[in-house]
Amino acid sequence: MKRILPFLVLGIIATTSLFSCKRKVDTTVNISNEYFPLEIGRFVTYRVDSTIWSSFDCANNTRFSHRYMMYTVADTFRDDQERLSYRIDVHARMEDTMAWTPYKVVYATLNPASVEVVESNYRFIKMVFPVKDGITWKGNTYIPAGDADNMDYLNWQYLYSNTGKSYFNGLATYDKTVTVNHVNDGINYNDADTTSSYADRTFSQEVYGYNIGMVYREVTNWDRQPGSCREGYTVTMRAIDHN
Repeated sequence: MKRILPFLVLGIIATTSLFSCKRKVDTTVNISNEYFPLEIGRFVTYRVDSTIWSSFDCANNTRFSHRYMMYTVADTFRDDQERLSYRIDVHARMEDTMAWTPYKVVYATLNPASVEVVESNYRFIKMVFPVKDGITWKGNTYIPAGDADNMDYLNWQYLYSNTGKSYFNGLATYDKTVTVNHVNDGINYNDADTTSSYADRTFSQEVYGYNIGMVYREVTNWDRQPGSCREGYTVTMRAIDHN
């Protein structure tokens, strides 16, 4: 199976001067980050659900798991380019009655043209400005190209859609959102349980709520060799609380 970047497996284990897209920023638009607010004390809590397939035992190859994660903007600092950046502390727990425990740290930098996020030592361009349907960019530009396994991710073309529309994430409805489509590829994936031919599926998407931040993430990656069964996973993150 194709190797998946560490940020994509979030929830399974237990996501300018650097902006290089050749797109001029529309200076007539009020550039702001209402869909990715960065203020100390802000938090969003998620329910994280995972479906994991294993080809080791095709008769019992599906497992399910869930946990909770809370992302909190905890502090600011200057990065190596002296840009104002934010430390986002991530805590996790298996049940909503358990105490939170530290899980990882994410870093975010707001630029005039984009929002960059460093997660699991990978840098992503999560959003660009203005936020408007049809705008595309290479969000994985800064993933190291030296590793051949990373090449597929460098080709992902991020795309804005459904700007300003309401969105139901399966648990709650958010009145004003924007969808960021990362990738939607696959072969024979609509016939996932037929074992006679090869199939694979790669899908990644995030939805951001106005003045909230990310309210939904779905990442799917699996393949199936002929004569075998699926191997891979689907992970969803659904916002359940925020301030």
